[in-house]
Amino acid sequence: MLVKYATLQSAISQPDNLDYLEEGYIAEYMDAAGLFIIMIAILLMALFVRDAKIRKWLLIGSCVVFGITAVSSAIDGVRYFQAYETVAQAEGNNNFHFARFNDAVDALPDDNKDPKWLTNDLWVKPSLILINMWSAGSGMLIFLAALKGVPKSLYEAAEVDGANRVQRFFKITLPMISPAMFYNVVIGMIGALQTFEAVYILRNNDTQTSVMSAAFYLYQRTFEQANIGEGSAMSWVLAIIIVALTVGQFRYSSWVHYE
Repeated sequence: MLVKYATLQSAISQPDNLDYLEEGYIAEYMDAAGLFIIMIAILLMALFVRDAKIRKWLLIGSCVVFGITAVSSAIDGVRYFQAYETVAQAEGNNNFHFARFNDAVDALPDDNKDPKWLTNDLWVKPSLILINMWSAGSGMLIFLAALKGVPKSLYEAAEVDGANRVQRFFKITLPMISPAMFYNVVIGMIGALQTFEAVYILRNNDTQTSVMSAAFYLYQRTFEQANIGEGSAMSWVLAIIIVALTVGQFRYSSWVHYE
């Protein structure tokens, strides 16, 4: 199976056998997944090789094999979906997960169909992500200010010492902007746990079970369902979780470098 993946061939030996597609191919695919683990291990080991040439060829070879195998397995996965659906329909044995997959594919837009941003389970989550991305400008301004605050003399000194762009980025830029990164991570985590307005706007009868947040669930149980005691307990639990995560982030913030 690994040889077929490496040569961009199909590893499905019995595309007309439903039992093979349900069990045999899955077992073979899981065995082949070990190759990805091996490639990742080789990439990690290459980082610790002192010889630059050996490290370079290890990285190039591992990336090429990993890329070819990943593309081949993805193509074969599409073939598997198509073969399974054909055989299952012919035998009247439709699979629930494939039915859900087909429903999701049918919801994808084409030339004659627009995305159902607010009425489809598949698109309401991207809607929520886009809304939150629109409010990410403040974080970008903080990063911009941090980047402008990095002294140019550090880059000039590193360049004189022979450091390349990658080394300057990891040894100067990242350490110098780490306080801004830490601030954005902490504030972003707290904001994510307190997400409410976007969920409140996007939810409707068609997407009630597909989009939810801790803050909105607290509101729903407290005000819509009148469970005041449960809502109060949930608010305390949410507050404790936020405080605990924030304290943990400060506790393990040794990667942050202050001037």
